[in-house]
Amino acid sequence: MGDVIRKKLTKSLIDGMEFEDGGPSQQICWDTEIPNLGVRFYESGRKSFVIQYSMQGRWRLMVLARYGILTVDQARKRARKELAAVSEDIDPIDARKRVRQAKTVSELCEQYIEHQKTQIKTWATDEARLEKYVIPHIGKRRVETIDLEDIQAIHKRVSKHAPYQANRVASTCSKMFNKAQQWKIFPPELPNPCKGIERNKEQSRAEYVTQEKLPNLMSAIDTEKDPYVRAFFWLALLTGMRRGELLNLKWDDVDLDQRRVYLQDTKSGQPRYVPLSKAAIKIIKATPKMLKNPYLLPGHVRGKPLYNLDKPWLRIRKAADVPRLRIHDLRRTAGSWMVQAGSSIHAVKDVLGHKKTLTTEIYARLAEQQSRDAVEAHGEALLEVVKESKRGSV
Repeated sequence: MGDVIRKKLTKSLIDGMEFEDGGPSQQICWDTEIPNLGVRFYESGRKSFVIQYSMQGRWRLMVLARYGILTVDQARKRARKELAAVSEDIDPIDARKRVRQAKTVSELCEQYIEHQKTQIKTWATDEARLEKYVIPHIGKRRVETIDLEDIQAIHKRVSKHAPYQANRVASTCSKMFNKAQQWKIFPPELPNPCKGIERNKEQSRAEYVTQEKLPNLMSAIDTEKDPYVRAFFWLALLTGMRRGELLNLKWDDVDLDQRRVYLQDTKSGQPRYVPLSKAAIKIIKATPKMLKNPYLLPGHVRGKPLYNLDKPWLRIRKAADVPRLRIHDLRRTAGSWMVQAGSSIHAVKDVLGHKKTLTTEIYARLAEQQSRDAVEAHGEALLEVVKESKRGSV
C-alpha cells in the first residue's frame, strides 16, 4: 500500500479493487500487509484510512483517520489495535460512539436518579449517597474509565466513619452501573466496577432510647440553634414518622383542628393519617413559618425542605452519649414507648404505617427487654439489701 500511496492514488490505479456502497465514487484500495486495512478515496479527492471487519455476521467499515493525518505505519498500527479488539468481540465503531457520547459520572448519577424517581419512593436516599460520597471524588471522570479500584477507594473512605453506610454506597453504585451497562453508557463487555468489593460485616440490631438516656437526648436536641432541626428530632420522637415523611411534610398537610397530619407519599404506597399528641402540636405551633416555603421544616435553599441532618445528629449523639443511635432508631423508640405505655400492637402498627404486624412486633420486644431490665435491676437491689443485712448481723 505504501507504493500505491507514494504514486498518489488515483482511480486508474485501483481497477478491480473493492467498492463500498457508494459505487465507483467511493473506492477502496486494500493493503497487502494488513488485508482489512485500506485507503478509501472519493471524487472530491479526499482520502481516508479505513478498516473492514465482521461483527455478529454483519460487515462494517470504520474510518481510522484522513490520509495525511496518519502515516502508513501509524495507520497499520492503529488498524492492528482495532482489529485485535474485534477478535475479542468488541465492536470498534460502538466503542467509538460510546466515547463520543461519553458521560461523566455526575451525568450518569443524574440520569440514574431520574430513572429511580419513577421506580422507588426512596430515590432521595440514593441521591444523597451519590452526592455526598461518589460525585465529589469521581464525578468529573468519564463513566467508562471507572474500575474496581475507584469504587473500592470510596468504600474504604466511607468505612472509616460509617461502615454500614459504606456498604449501602457500594450497593447503590452497583445498581447504577448495572443500569449504565443496559443503557450502553458503560461498556457491557466489561465487569461492573462494583463487583468484587468486600462488604463490611453487619449485625442486625434494634436500638432505641432507654429511660436512662432519654433526658440526655432531649437536652441535647434542645441545644441545637436551628429551630427546624430541633422540631425535626422532637417530632421524630413524638410521632414515629420516617425521616423522609417528616422532611417532605408541608403546612397544607397539617390539620391542627383534627390533630393529625396527612401523608400522601409513603413507603408502603398507601396514603395515611398520623395522629398528633398535644406535645407534638405544641412543637408544630412553635415552629416558625418561612416566607415562600411550603414545608413545615424548611431548609436553607429557597422553597426546599430541610436536607442534611448528619452534622447536627452527630452533635446530638455525642452530647447525649448514644454513639450507636441512628435517626431511624427514633422511630423505633416511639414505637417501643407506645407499646410500653400499654398501646396494642395493632394500634402502633397503624400509627407507624406498617403493612404487617410482624414488623411492629420488634417494638414489643424492645419494650419487653426494658421491662426485663427493670425486673433485673429490682432483683439486684433486693439482693444487695439482703447482703447488707447479713453483714450488719455479723
